[in-house]
Amino acid sequence: LRHRPAKSLFWEWQYGGLARTGESCIEPLVALVDDTVVGFNGVMAVRLWVDGSYLAGAWSCDFVVAESARRSGIGRRIKHRLLESGRLLLVSGASDDAAWVHSSMDSDLSLDVQSFHRIVKPRRKRDRLLMIYQGIQGLLNSKAPQSRSRFYLEDTMPAPEELDALWARCEAGYLRVVVRDSIYLRWRYAEHPLARYRYLTARAPDGALDAVLVLREHESTAYIVDYVGPATAASLKSGLVAAAVSRLRGAKSWVTFTSDRELCAALRANRFYRTRAAHRFYVMASAEVRVTSADWFIMPGDSDGDMLRAARDHVHCGSAHSGDYGHR
Repeated sequence: LRHRPAKSLFWEWQYGGLARTGESCIEPLVALVDDTVVGFNGVMAVRLWVDGSYLAGAWSCDFVVAESARRSGIGRRIKHRLLESGRLLLVSGASDDAAWVHSSMDSDLSLDVQSFHRIVKPRRKRDRLLMIYQGIQGLLNSKAPQSRSRFYLEDTMPAPEELDALWARCEAGYLRVVVRDSIYLRWRYAEHPLARYRYLTARAPDGALDAVLVLREHESTAYIVDYVGPATAASLKSGLVAAAVSRLRGAKSWVTFTSDRELCAALRANRFYRTRAAHRFYVMASAEVRVTSADWFIMPGDSDGDMLRAARDHVHCGSAHSGDYGHR
């Protein structure tokens, strides 16, 4: 973010706002050589559900080492210092340079995260060819049986008590995941100072909340940002994806990524195609806590990738100006 008022507000929300989630904030690490800044690493603390127990975790964000100081070991020293906090360190969407550091430290790299696109209205000849391909994907990947849930596109997040009841029912079904309770979800989406998210809710015939799909739109592109619901629910996930595409009819294209196999199948059945884009997800653990990168539930809403992109989209739309940065 280059717009100073937006950048200041975003920084305070991203890092300072975490205190409202019940997680203690971790100070960003700054590396100095002769009083010159040569490295930086921001950290977002989160609560994790890992193998049936709660663990303290943190997303590594905004990791950078000055070009003049690269390959000198400073990046590894920053990461080792972060691990001294005792938290499980997670990295999503690592850059090439960051990937080099993590690989040199034997961080565990996941190969489970897959990126997907769907083209609704072609703009180029290549898009028409991809639409044929995604249509074939839809035919080859039959949809799960129809869900009994009813779907509603809403501008406001469901009530905290509904979200907490939903997560309490679903949490144990996940092996490894960021805890998605109401406090975390409201901080992450409803209180984002620059972005506006929408919520596709799935409800049982009696009105009980079955699941939530978090969506975002920018210009003509729609993003599937997050899923909150049962870990195993193929019909429900397929129904949510189909309902999202049906209700956001103005979108010319769709973008998302996930590590969840059922969501991957739901996306392919709804004519999304897997892209070649590699999404790097790393797990770094201390010697006392050995956790690998396998079996994690990962979505774009995890870490800071989508939150930064959403902020940039807001600023680039020209809607950012002094006094226009209140929580929504």
